[in-house]
Amino acid sequence: MELVEIAEELGIDVDGRWGDERLQEEIDKALALKAEELAEEEGELEEAESYEFTFTGTSRNFHAGSAQFVGGEPLALTAEQLKEPKVKHAINLGLIKAV
Repeated sequence: MELVEIAEELGIDVDGRWGDERLQEEIDKALALKAEELAEEEGELEEAESYEFTFTGTSRNFHAGSAQFVGGEPLALTAEQLKEPKVKHAINLGLIKAV
């Protein structure tokens, strides 16, 4: 997925003059806001627990924040990882799902 597509999905009014760096900055801001909203909705996660997730796409490898999914294998994500904006965004888009 291209940065412009991600930005538009997040509701960012993309300026055609923006380069990749500016797009990424705007995406990071929007993801941080979404992460805060989700944290408020979900309440606090137990810090010591981990939660099993799997990548739903077709590529062999997928990265979301510090989480790296390889070969369709489930991955245990910590509460800290689940707070990362890029991980939350991947969950919102349905790219990773709880097992």
